[in-house]
Amino acid sequence: MSLHGSITRNANLGVFFGYTAILVLALAIRLPLLREMGVWYDEVFSLVMSTMDGGEEYFRLQAVYHLFMRGWVALFGYSPIALKTPSLLFALLSFPCFIALTLQLTGSHRHAGVAALLLALASFHIYHSQEARPYTLLMLLFILSASLTAVLLKRRETPVALTALVLVDLLALFTHPYGLFLFGLHVPLLVRAGLRPKWPFGLMILIVGLYFLMAFGTEPIELQAQARYLRRPQLLGDVYNLWATLSYGGDRPYNSGLGFELDEPLLLRCRISAGILGTMFLLGLGLTLLEARRSRSLLPLIAPLWCIVPPLGALVFSTLVFPVFLPRYFLVVLPPFLLLTVTGTLFLADRLRLPLPLIVLVLAGLASPALSAVFGLTTVQAWQAIDTKLRQQAGDRALLFSPGVQFLNLIYYRDARFLVEDFPGDLEAYFVMLSTHQETMLSLYRPAERSLCSAKDLEAFSTSCELRGETLWLVLQKEWPGNDTWAALMQNLACDPEEKEIFFPDPGVTLVRCQADF
Repeated sequence: MSLHGSITRNANLGVFFGYTAILVLALAIRLPLLREMGVWYDEVFSLVMSTMDGGEEYFRLQAVYHLFMRGWVALFGYSPIALKTPSLLFALLSFPCFIALTLQLTGSHRHAGVAALLLALASFHIYHSQEARPYTLLMLLFILSASLTAVLLKRRETPVALTALVLVDLLALFTHPYGLFLFGLHVPLLVRAGLRPKWPFGLMILIVGLYFLMAFGTEPIELQAQARYLRRPQLLGDVYNLWATLSYGGDRPYNSGLGFELDEPLLLRCRISAGILGTMFLLGLGLTLLEARRSRSLLPLIAPLWCIVPPLGALVFSTLVFPVFLPRYFLVVLPPFLLLTVTGTLFLADRLRLPLPLIVLVLAGLASPALSAVFGLTTVQAWQAIDTKLRQQAGDRALLFSPGVQFLNLIYYRDARFLVEDFPGDLEAYFVMLSTHQETMLSLYRPAERSLCSAKDLEAFSTSCELRGETLWLVLQKEWPGNDTWAALMQNLACDPEEKEIFFPDPGVTLVRCQADF
């Protein structure tokens, strides 16, 4: 074997083991959360839509994820760990796909390795890797779509590549409505391919027509129904919210709309990391645009367009059409954000002759400054604020009823000693206990029977908790699309007509005083 061949083989082994170490690190950070985090309201929603008949309206909104979860739940059950495992698998699959995409765009293992390491340490991605929701699946589909776009831009427009691109984009569209942004980006590519002599123009018209049919035939019912009571966001606040989310890593790292303020040291760290990483991102964006101009190729523009078009389109959409903006939807933007950030950072490091390990340590520290808390700034702090408000107005013994579409959630504020085993009967109970505010969350829904909790179940819960005859404060969500539990709940509870205003993440929620008489 020649010396050159031996060096190449050793280098390839080093690259392989480096990528493997990053994947193992990502798994080691995320795996414990499957057991520790429990489940919350939105995750129970995923369970209901994956097991309950009659949820067609909401099933259509995220059909791909819920169809997958139906099969998954049938095979592995509906324990909290079973529900969360698919999100972890989708998150782990994103790493080799992201590395391959970065190599397609940059050709640099150094670039791909640093970007993948930052993704492994990004608390925004860590948190959603253990959440039983479709966001990691959507991110995986976005990465696959970008890779197929790179193939098309290299003028290798084969039937296989074009068909795969259409299928991936449609899967993304039916995983989350924000898949529409892929549709908008790729229709011009398909039209360009259709104009080539080797492609029948009629076939491309058929494909584009299928795009339009699928995109505008989904009827996002949830968007139409919720728009009547959700508050319109402020555009500038949303821009900062998105920027800080991607730079810092939390879900809503700073959102005055939640009615609470972060402590100053934490907020300062958030602003510093957002400023530094944001500056590197802008530098990388500028360098990429210059490269696209120099090479006269659209290939370098994949990451910039992917990073800019979805947030910009969503901000316009949320301002003009659907008045809500949630940073967690933009987990899909995290890969190109990191890719461009690494581009700017490595360029600066080369100019200043800084060692790569130092650059990696600095970037890792900025990408996940709260790694000790694993998921950084998340909704835990929002719930702490809500918990404080509840305790101030209702005392320690408060029962939080939050009726959803076809299920009922309860959060019982008592102490951390209330366990699932204490609940009578065969009612399946999912719970989360966060040491920060000792919250026990129960979902009164029978997955095996696909039915709601009954008045008898509520009475059993009241009896088991020794609450009969006591005054309870209930937070009732009255205006939810398709909600038919409100009237039934009112029939079973003796409610005081007096209602108090209380802040809650979802508008239309009030605090009602009730007696535990069923």
